[in-house]
Amino acid sequence: MQRRAFVMFVLLMVTMLPVNAEEPTPSPALHIDWDRGEDGHAYRLVMGDDAVYDIVVNLVHARDGSPLQTNMTTTWSVDDGRSTATLVVNQSLAWNDTVDIVIDVVGMDGSPVDWPNVERAIQVGRWNQPLADHEITTSSNWILDQSTVSDGAPQRFFLEFDGHGWQERVGETLTAWELGDGRLVMLETADNSTIDLNLVLDKVWRNESSTAGMLQASVFDASGFGTLTLIDNIDGVRTEVTASVSEANLNRSVISGLVSERLRIEANGTLDVQTIEDNESEGSLDIEGTVAVLVLELWDEDGVRRLDHQQIEATADFTLIEDGTRMDLDLEAFQSLQRWEDGVRVDQLERIRGSGTFGFVEQDENATVAINGTVHDFHQWSEDGETVADHLHVDGVLTGDAEGTFGIVRGIETTVDAENASGVSHRVHIIHQEEWFNFTGLNGGSFFGNQGLGAHHNESWSYDVVDIDHDNRTIRVIWQQSGPDASEGDEKPERSPIPREPEAPEPVDGLGNVTVGRETGLMPMPAAPGDRFVLDEQTGMELDVEVLDYSTDEADGRTFETVRWSGTYNEFDGSANGHLVAVGPLKGLSTSVTRSLEVPYGENDETAWLNESQTLARVLSPSVVTAEGNTPPVFLGLSQPNGLAVAEGARSSLLVAEVVDVDWNLERVEVDLTALGLGVHLLNDRGQDGDQAVDDDRWTTTLAVDDSTTGVFSAPVTVVDAFTSTTYDNATVQVDNPAPRILRIDLVPDRVQRGGAVIVEADVVDQHGVASVGVDLSGLSGGSLVPLSQVSGTTTWSGAFTLPSGVQPGWMTLPWVVEDDMGVSAVVTRTVLMGESGGLVGPFLEPEDAELGWSRLLVLNDAPDISAETMVVDEGSRGNSCIPYTVQVVDQDGINAVQIDRGTLTPLGEQAGWTSMRNDGLGPDEAAGDGVWSVCLDVRTGTPLGAHELLIRASDTYGEVAPTVSTVLRLDAGGDGGGGGQNAEISPALV
Repeated sequence: MQRRAFVMFVLLMVTMLPVNAEEPTPSPALHIDWDRGEDGHAYRLVMGDDAVYDIVVNLVHARDGSPLQTNMTTTWSVDDGRSTATLVVNQSLAWNDTVDIVIDVVGMDGSPVDWPNVERAIQVGRWNQPLADHEITTSSNWILDQSTVSDGAPQRFFLEFDGHGWQERVGETLTAWELGDGRLVMLETADNSTIDLNLVLDKVWRNESSTAGMLQASVFDASGFGTLTLIDNIDGVRTEVTASVSEANLNRSVISGLVSERLRIEANGTLDVQTIEDNESEGSLDIEGTVAVLVLELWDEDGVRRLDHQQIEATADFTLIEDGTRMDLDLEAFQSLQRWEDGVRVDQLERIRGSGTFGFVEQDENATVAINGTVHDFHQWSEDGETVADHLHVDGVLTGDAEGTFGIVRGIETTVDAENASGVSHRVHIIHQEEWFNFTGLNGGSFFGNQGLGAHHNESWSYDVVDIDHDNRTIRVIWQQSGPDASEGDEKPERSPIPREPEAPEPVDGLGNVTVGRETGLMPMPAAPGDRFVLDEQTGMELDVEVLDYSTDEADGRTFETVRWSGTYNEFDGSANGHLVAVGPLKGLSTSVTRSLEVPYGENDETAWLNESQTLARVLSPSVVTAEGNTPPVFLGLSQPNGLAVAEGARSSLLVAEVVDVDWNLERVEVDLTALGLGVHLLNDRGQDGDQAVDDDRWTTTLAVDDSTTGVFSAPVTVVDAFTSTTYDNATVQVDNPAPRILRIDLVPDRVQRGGAVIVEADVVDQHGVASVGVDLSGLSGGSLVPLSQVSGTTTWSGAFTLPSGVQPGWMTLPWVVEDDMGVSAVVTRTVLMGESGGLVGPFLEPEDAELGWSRLLVLNDAPDISAETMVVDEGSRGNSCIPYTVQVVDQDGINAVQIDRGTLTPLGEQAGWTSMRNDGLGPDEAAGDGVWSVCLDVRTGTPLGAHELLIRASDTYGEVAPTVSTVLRLDAGGDGGGGGQNAEISPALV
């Protein structure tokens, strides 16, 4: 009994004691470790504890179905308390190889064990490329930000893209397209010049092609609009152009490693030139103007500037203040052009022309003089490296303690070959310059070199080298100076000219030349948590990848089973992470990825940051749904969104079929244009052939009709997905009929007086035939439609018309009314280029030269008719300060002004020379607006007897000036002042 009680007590105590159960030992796991060695691949067998194990490994590495000869080494280690066997195989991997591994664990700490085999079957694939052929669309956003400082000046290249892409893989070839929009900022500073460009890119197109994972070609093309600022700080003068960019194109390509970048900008805006503040003590320069044309075109290839084209055309107001001098010029022409091709200047133009005024004050201790002048013409012009014009015409007056007049006339007299001081012959312009001072009064002072009263005249001939690319261009000077300090001479300056090579523009090193691809390399299919491998086949973007765990990711409206991974870039700062499809035919495809990396470039270890996110949008193939679960696509309609197509090749149109497919397995959309004789057209949603956006369910093709077919036609649309095919017969397209085209216009004469006859002839074509051609003068007073007649058997139409008398003078554009045999008409004012088809098949392009092809006629203007009679008065009229003199002036356009030069009969106190006559009924004029113009003549007491010349000129409201008419006032002896008058017995002479 006691024995039984003891046993029960022991059993009870045992049951009450705590139980310390051992955790189960983790099962062995086999991981890929493809980062050991260049010519081999490795694997890690991780055991559950730190025991000593014996294993037997069976590894078969096959290529194209045949096993390869391999050797394998095994090394053991203990990592994190777990025994690890590293298996290294001495055979390189290739795409589509297979590796089958079976590991039998046969012993543990010297004792045999019987465990299940550790197995793994691996197929070698390429990163983000399923082994199966596939077609997908993606959504991408990336930013490339490259900023640096070069020689103390900031540089920046910023490029942003947001859009959709399409990727297709067939065999080893992967093609990727992306279409979207973005932004471009470029700041380039060098040699005291700055280009600051900020563009909105409304269309961005990107294409990449890879073979076996290696990037073969990359093309980036963008167009847009924005702003451009150009700044130059040269010799103390700051020039700034602020422009609105109407058109900008950027193309950047990397083909077979060759980087090429093109930029073309067309803009207009404002011009501002000012003296930099530090130099204002030496004077100031201020130019404000309007830029009509601004063109900037650059092409850099492999770090070399292949093309540099900079052009500006502007008008401006010019103000120069320096050393007490002020000059105000109205610049009617301000042009600059530099074009370089492969380091050679092939085009050059610098031109400035204007007129205006100037003035300055000069003083010494005892006197002051003010100079005020007029710049009648200032013209500096060089083209293609040679001086074309060097002209100056200035005159003015001096007031103050010195009085008088002065003037300068400068211009190219002739061009010859002449020798310099060394006897070397050069092509030179002989520039003749005349300067004169006429001093009528001096009241102290030592102005102008102490020149005295009287006339001073200086004449010089400067032999200047024609080629502008020289310093010290004057090789000879001849001068003659008259006046109190007369002199003359002939000199040849030494060391003239000095050749100076023009400096070709160079690109800023590395700006915009960052080549960015995406990491790529071999990877295991399928990948599993714990795998490590290196993507090392994109130069400069090696990525160490570690698979973290199994996960899921949303894409294509579905949940994909994935593996989550992360990685770091080997050669520079940066990381990436994302998800890869883990199962099914798309295993290895990236469903999402984010990259942030610092990309080095240039010779000074500069860096650019690339940030990118990319997600899978749709899987087009292989299909991810079954036939039973498939929903057929829905066709919403066929449209021509950019307008109707026009026959005869006049204009193409886009055909857009809107198709919605909830399963996103749409394979193709096609439109049957057999009714137009064009067969079946395949549409696309891949950003090609007019398609505006990738993957927006708007399938597009281009419709072009070169024959005369017009009207509304049936265009059945067939929609095919992975399991169904449906044709919709209710779709239609419309083709419009173009009006006839004019290929040639002849007007004889092309300059005609009003009321004159003009013979016209034109070549007009149309595939339907031309029914009528006419010159439409109905918009003119007294005009009408003038029909022309066709020359039999030709495309020529001819006729004649009389120009109505009410037409305004100047250039006028004649409208032509053309109509074809189908009744389609148009009003045409310009010809089109004939082309190979003789104008029968478009596109119908106008001449590139904006001045060519117009139907223009110059209407000549008759000058005013001046009737000026001789006036006879007797000497009794002496002392009469206002003897009325009248002329009759007639012009159908109206009179702008009538002027007279009265010569010796100018009243005292009035300025000699041309003065206005009046027709306002005031003063000597009897009636306003009667066409009789009047003025006072002053016959002073000392006026000699005889004829005194009067000069009369007149201009009409269009500025046409009549030839100057010469007549006389004849002062005869005798009389008491009551005799005389105007008569026409003495005919006026024309000057």
